[in-house]
Parts: sequence; C-alpha cells; structure tokens
Amino acid sequence: MDKAYKSDLLLLLAAFVWGTAFVAQRKGMEFVGPYTYNTIRFAIGGLVLLPLVFRTRAKGAEIPLKKSFWFGGAIAGAVLFGGTSFQQVGLQYTTAGKAGFITGLYVVLIPVISTFMGRRYRKSVWAASVLVIIGLFLLCMGKQFYFSEGDNIISPIVRFWQTSNFNRGDGLVFVGAVIWAVHVLVIERLIGTSEAIYLACCQFMVCALLSFTFALVLEQFILSDIMAAAIPILYGGLLSVGLGFSLQVFAQKNAPAAHVAIIMSFEAVFAVVAGWLILNEDMGVKAIIGCGLMLAGMILVQLRAMKSRQG
Repeated sequence: MDKAYKSDLLLLLAAFVWGTAFVAQRKGMEFVGPYTYNTIRFAIGGLVLLPLVFRTRAKGAEIPLKKSFWFGGAIAGAVLFGGTSFQQVGLQYTTAGKAGFITGLYVVLIPVISTFMGRRYRKSVWAASVLVIIGLFLLCMGKQFYFSEGDNIISPIVRFWQTSNFNRGDGLVFVGAVIWAVHVLVIERLIGTSEAIYLACCQFMVCALLSFTFALVLEQFILSDIMAAAIPILYGGLLSVGLGFSLQVFAQKNAPAAHVAIIMSFEAVFAVVAGWLILNEDMGVKAIIGCGLMLAGMILVQLRAMKSRQG
C-alpha cells in the first residue's frame, strides 16, 4: 500500500479514536478536575509506549538521544499540554457541539499559520478547508441556524449570533484550537529528525508532568474520585493518548500538515455518529449534509494528491 494512503488510514483511525473518546473526556470531569484527568491519562499513554520503546532499542534502531531530540520532545509536549488543557478546561463552560466546531477550526488555521511562515498551498487545499469548515458548522451547530417564516437573508445569522452566546469556554476552546494547529506543525517539523515512538512517548510524559504541576496547585488528588473516573480515564489514556496521538505521530511521516488537519477533522463526524449509534442521539438532516461536505473536502485533497503522485 502507498505510504501516503497508509498515513491517511492511520489518521482516520486516530480521528475515530478521538471522536469516540470525547464522551470519556466529559464523563471523567464529573469526578476529577481537567488537570488531574490529563495528568493520569497522559501518564498512562506514555507508560503504554514504554514496552515499544524498549523493543525498538533491543532491535538496534538508531536512538535519537541528542540534546536536540529532548528539546524537540519537550517543545512538542508543552504545546500538547497547552492544546489539551485549554480544550479540557473550556469543556466545563461550553457545549460539546460548540467545542467540536471551534476545535475543528484548526483545519483552516494550519494553512493560515503556514502561509505566514512562507509556505504556499494549492487552491484545492483551501477549497477543501472551506468545505470542511462549512460541514463542521452544519454538523455541530446546524440546529441553531434555521429560517423561520418572515425571515430575511440575515435573520438566521442574527438569531444564531444571539442564541450562541459566545462565552469564556468558547474562547478557551478557540485558544486550544490555535495551539492544536501549532502542535500539528511542530510534529511535522520534528518527525523527520526523530524516531516516532520516542517522540510520542517523550511528549506524553512532558504533558503529564506539566498537567501534574498545575493539578497540584489548582486541584486536589482524591483517590475515591479518581477511582470513580477510572473507566473514562483508562479510555482516554489507552485509546485517546496511547493509540490516537501515537497514530498521528507515525502518520505525519508521509502527510503534509494541512492534509493531516482535514482528515483529523473527522473526529467530529465520528463523535456525532457514535452518539447516534450508541446513545440514540438525533443527527438530523443538517448534520448528515455536514458530514457529506466534510467527506467531499477529504476526497478533494485525496484526488489532488493522487493526481500529483501520478503526474
């Protein structure tokens, strides 16, 4: 299988894991604070990878233990801590739908940030990003955007703005989205010089350490509460962190950052579909259209990439 297609499949699997783990993040905070939750789940994610680290060393693989590697791993972990902290704290003050849409904005933030860094993207990437953003809006926020009898063209926009009630949680999640975009770009920069398994493990441990520091200051470690949140924490640690973020690191070896963002935006699709299948939540026509637009965006970049490889 072509390496690029393999990377795309890994990214889709990561999006699936993150989408289904979104409920675990919400449920976990019913018992413990956001920093406590992140401390334990990222520590679990790092510990899960340790056997793979030792196995890689036993096979005699080149081990990037230079100062530049540790510095890069620390930077990646710090950025990961920023993104997950703002998102996790923001989830306490906003709805899942709004958080999903705002987080998905990193799809277009990545090419915007990269443009300021001197990179240029094809028109197909920008077009796909627009399709994904519109799809995300319909998927996550569509129920709040509708036409009523007697409305003019701007009435739904005004009503949406009045009922959305942008709050501090939305602001925190948006800052998190910006940091998620930076994280994807950081991983893209580091993955060419580091063994993926070491980079993933290093960033998890750094993120866990930083989360622990904040948890000590702002929260309390109560064993009974942690035990009550054991299942959401384990799900978040083993799957969302141990599997999901590791898949991202491995996949970014052969996929450009903007392409990565478009595919990973399917996290929102999987979250909604999982809610529909497991929790019997109503998707609605707008949500289905939104999923279709996002799929169209992903297909667009796939076709353009395929044409480039054939040409």
